[in-house]
Amino acid sequence: MNTTEEIYNKIHSQYPIDYRVNEIIAFAYPFRKIKARVTSNKQPEASLQQIYSVIVKAVEMGMQSEQELCQFLGISKDDFLVREFYFLREKGYLDLVSDKWLVTSAGKEFTQDNSVLMVLQQEDFEFYIDGITGEVRTFHEPLMSKEEKKLPFSIENYAFKTPALIEDRGEKIADLYKEENQNAAYIIDIDKENLLFDKVFYQDYWLIEYIPFSEKSTEKEPFVEIRSMKSPFHKEKELSQQLQAHYPSIVYDLTDSERNEIAEIPTLVSHKVAQVSEEAELENLSIWQTQQKFKEALETTQKAILIESPWIKRATQTYLPQMEKLLKAGKSIVIIYGIEEKDEHDITTLRKVEALQKKFPDKMKLIHLPTYADKPTKMKGTHRKLLIKDTEYYISGSFNFLSFNKKEGESVANEESHLIRKKVKDKLQTVLKEYNLANIVNIGIFGG
Repeated sequence: MNTTEEIYNKIHSQYPIDYRVNEIIAFAYPFRKIKARVTSNKQPEASLQQIYSVIVKAVEMGMQSEQELCQFLGISKDDFLVREFYFLREKGYLDLVSDKWLVTSAGKEFTQDNSVLMVLQQEDFEFYIDGITGEVRTFHEPLMSKEEKKLPFSIENYAFKTPALIEDRGEKIADLYKEENQNAAYIIDIDKENLLFDKVFYQDYWLIEYIPFSEKSTEKEPFVEIRSMKSPFHKEKELSQQLQAHYPSIVYDLTDSERNEIAEIPTLVSHKVAQVSEEAELENLSIWQTQQKFKEALETTQKAILIESPWIKRATQTYLPQMEKLLKAGKSIVIIYGIEEKDEHDITTLRKVEALQKKFPDKMKLIHLPTYADKPTKMKGTHRKLLIKDTEYYISGSFNFLSFNKKEGESVANEESHLIRKKVKDKLQTVLKEYNLANIVNIGIFGG
């Protein structure tokens, strides 16, 4: 396995501009491997679909005997295609009555739309649940770990082979199955009550922390990058995004270095490391503290509040009265949302938010990034969760401000946020510049 120095030598020429590596950490990431029995629809290939359609249409035209059908198709009675007549009867598209083939109502529907044909079969489907985010995914190589530093399995502490493991993930599992089968098959049912396999596995990765090279880089922020330990040492984009939401706490959990907040630590380069956010006042917030702080922010904002969150779900309706009250008082709201690959919003709630914007067009800005005309090139949307209140503080972490809909005491996946009270104006200006919003959002409303 590569050493830290070898990893450093591989990446030192790939640094982003004005950044340097601050720490390199080997760690193991948790996944729960699940195998379930599924009932799936294996759709026949297009050519076979056409043959089925021809057979049904031939019967519909009056060719009702096996001899007539074979003669029409140019085959013998011993041809393998004859068995497809009986397959179509089994599927309910044809009937055989007194040696005559007849077309059923389902068969007539099939001639209009071949996609209605279902070929059901049972099979075992294997997938993984991300131990940190709960997302569903597959691996095409075995998961093995040699690292002692393991991230804790932080999603709900599900019992062994419990149906709850996939209760709320059925749609995601079905999408994954369809993708794995190149859209040629899809899941009809999952046997949740009798899971075949369930075990926690770990996969080894490198976590690389980048910090701005100079203290003058006020518009730049530290970030982490996750890379595979396997060849070719490629960047894991999804994991990088997920763990960036937990920065800097994720680094503190894994590091062996002595550091306070985002402090200076020894590295492999000889020059002095620039201390990052040396004046930052950092407060860690639990999931419920973050939720409460969000509510307080809507009630106590003096000038303006900016909310960045990927999805607008029904949870947002809880906050609409406070938002309207804030707008009526002459305060401003900026909402940045949307992510191209998973642009999944509650339509009813979104319409209510849009109605609020129309009611207060000068005070409320609703920015849907995937369709925002002036967004930066290649910017597909946001997965960041951010709240900026006036110039008093900003909150960043994994909490989805506009889609989290749980109450304290309910079972939830673990979340963590960080409240920072320093350099709030710099943070705001960075966000507005990042999304080219300076032209439509008056920075002055945030206090100068």
